[in-house]
Amino acid sequence: MHLEVFDGSVLDLAGVRVGDEESVRRAEGREWVRFFGSRVCPTCLAASGGVWLTWWKLSWAAVCPEHRTLLVDLCPRCRVAVRRGPAGQPARLSRSRMPAPLRCGALLSGAVCDQPIPQIRTSVASHELADQQQLVLEVATRRRPALIAGQVVNAGQWFAVLKATALLARLGVPEVLPLLDAPPNSQDALAAEAGGQRWNRAGPVGRFGMAPRTALVAAGLLATASKVAAAEEESELVARLMPLATAARMRWKERRPDLSTPMALPPVFTAALDAVSPSAGRRRGAARRRGRSVPTGRMRRCGRARWS
Repeated sequence: MHLEVFDGSVLDLAGVRVGDEESVRRAEGREWVRFFGSRVCPTCLAASGGVWLTWWKLSWAAVCPEHRTLLVDLCPRCRVAVRRGPAGQPARLSRSRMPAPLRCGALLSGAVCDQPIPQIRTSVASHELADQQQLVLEVATRRRPALIAGQVVNAGQWFAVLKATALLARLGVPEVLPLLDAPPNSQDALAAEAGGQRWNRAGPVGRFGMAPRTALVAAGLLATASKVAAAEEESELVARLMPLATAARMRWKERRPDLSTPMALPPVFTAALDAVSPSAGRRRGAARRRGRSVPTGRMRRCGRARWS
């Protein structure tokens, strides 16, 4: 599996078995990745003659750091997610029908969409967002040390911080939108995402912890989470989390989820969360006094989080 290069950093592929579609589907619901489908940079695809890069499948993939353009999610002609499968539904690998690498290839009512992907127009991204995307790729492939508040953490913890920050930002929509360091079109996409979501059995953590479905949403979350993760000191980390936590508290009051429960966060970030959300710290302290363990291992499913 090509995605194994990201195992232990941006992804946790434990339990995923090649050829076991059920294990893959469970992981896709848990991890921020597209096992079925991909985003794409049309310019990169054209320059390579049809080489699809593995990192485009990551849900943190938002922009091309080389060409500074937003990645493409949907074919503009058939409106099917790129490389998702026939009519946008995941399908088994086929030796008889392989889509041309430079064309959409989605099968709709017996017809194949022949949209040339290199001709799809894209939006320009800022230098800052392109740099943030490059950092994500370098930490994901362990080419750069992962730092939170000046402390070295492992790559898995670094991405846990990004996901926790993204969840916190989503909890504060729409009140938090004016405070986000995200492009205006990404803020609009986050607002539309929040407005279009409904409650599910997983509750708010499952709802807001899901992988971003579009590159615009991913770009907004990437810009926001990267700013928080870039804090060089603990006091700066607390200062950058505070407005997000305040907006989430306004929105959810005492029902706001405990962000530290569903994922393995580094202690420096957990301490910062306690500083901006004292109720979470009090609950964890009470749990320790009662002898209950606080999760510190691999990520748990988001839907199992406790409430603040």
